[in-house]
Amino acid sequence: MSGSALGNALNGEGPSGGGAAACKVGERASASERAGDRAGGSRFLYEPFDRGPVPRSEVLERVLEERWAALEYRLGQIETMLERLDRRLWLTVFGVVSAIMVEAMQGLLAH
Repeated sequence: MSGSALGNALNGEGPSGGGAAACKVGERASASERAGDRAGGSRFLYEPFDRGPVPRSEVLERVLEERWAALEYRLGQIETMLERLDRRLWLTVFGVVSAIMVEAMQGLLAH
């Protein structure tokens, strides 16, 4: 890295000499400044929390709650799929049994 490039990087400027997201060391870029750097996605991935520093235990607790909710949602979907599969399997079994019974009845009636 050249001396001027290193100086620009330390001042918060990118290789293009600044731009929409350039900021001084120790400063945070605002949401409108960062918005120009991203094409899309969730604002929660880029914007900080509304509150100041949160104790680590609270953050971990919130993350665990979100993971648990996502797990419960996914398990609910899996359970629904298994119920549908169970219905289809029983329908297939009853269909095969009824076809066998029809063939047996036709054989008995033909004699």
